[in-house]
Amino acid sequence: MKRKKLIVIIVLIFITITFIGGILSNNLFSKEEQVKTADMLSIYLQDTDGEYYKQENYDFPKEGYSLDKSQSYCENESSIDFINNKIKIVGNKSDKCYLYFSNNNFVKDLSGNNYNGVIQNGGIIKLDGERRQGLYFDGEDDYVDVADLPETINWENGFTIEFEAKWENFNFWSRIIDISRGNKCVDGILIANYDCENSIRTDIRNNTVPYAGNVVPNILELNKTAHIKLEVKKTDNKFTINTYLDNNLKDTKTLEVELIRNIERTENYLGKSCFDNDGYFNGYIYNIKITEASGNVILWYDFT
Repeated sequence: MKRKKLIVIIVLIFITITFIGGILSNNLFSKEEQVKTADMLSIYLQDTDGEYYKQENYDFPKEGYSLDKSQSYCENESSIDFINNKIKIVGNKSDKCYLYFSNNNFVKDLSGNNYNGVIQNGGIIKLDGERRQGLYFDGEDDYVDVADLPETINWENGFTIEFEAKWENFNFWSRIIDISRGNKCVDGILIANYDCENSIRTDIRNNTVPYAGNVVPNILELNKTAHIKLEVKKTDNKFTINTYLDNNLKDTKTLEVELIRNIERTENYLGKSCFDNDGYFNGYIYNIKITEASGNVILWYDFT
């Protein structure tokens, strides 16, 4: 008789624990019956302008999005656990949870100026062979469409472009960045590998005047991260460009251009040229920052 009572008690304890566990722990990525109503959830998806909008249903996005852990939360004492890429709500079913999913193609401008970008044609943020995260370009057609840059940006007193990147191939004139006002790349500012070589080329064009450029030869290595800073300084109405590799000055040159105009530039890319016959960048870009001579940050992307 005692043995039967003991078995009954064990069964009752098991049922009670199972019932409580079902209330306190809901794995939202499963198809279990406890997820029955949208009253439990509000799901917000980020668009390519960086804004979040509420989704009408409570289905999880299947691709193109990542859960934004910093913004997702639950009411009252409930919480969200993130384990092995799964979501688990811990608490009462009556406590509503708000889940925010960021758009994997959205590139946020960290300068605060909202010159955000949109990844096009399948570029992806992933780990490289050294386990460092960056934006990977396949060299076929991947690029970032950068927001329009207004005429209020002060280019004419000089500027600095600094970035970290790793080339897997030196495609023909493949770009790190290319910005211009459209219409055949006039008033362009670009950084590329020169031709199909391991050299850095910087070009600046004033209106339709031929590019004033500078080539620093044999500065790049395939599959090796390069930290490059290009510093354009204005002195006595002349511009000098200093090229640094890994914080070491490698080259200084006076450019044959008298003015860099402060105009709106609307054809702006990472990894792509404004000319159709140039190649696409193949490799990783980890970060890029553009700064005015005053120190004011114009644009800042960081994929790490």
